[in-house]
Amino acid sequence: MSITIRKRRDTPASWAIEDDEGSQNLGTITEAGGFGIAVHGPHTTRLEGISIGPYASLDEAAKAIGAHLKTSCSLAEEPGRENR
Repeated sequence: MSITIRKRRDTPASWAIEDDEGSQNLGTITEAGGFGIAVHGPHTTRLEGISIGPYASLDEAAKAIGAHLKTSCSLAEEPGRENR
């Protein structure tokens, strides 16, 4: 399993955290204007228990997600197919 982070089309400064098939949204990453990057993993997903941050960058948040889930986590080149 791998994780992909995709820019959300419907919300500025927000990214969806998806499983490798894009079938499950595991949470959201948001940029908190000057305070850094925050990871929001609902208690009903595998991201439960991850530190919300703040993280200095999107790459740092992706590394934390990968470490928490013990898998690879990458940033997608293009936005998600749907507004989620």
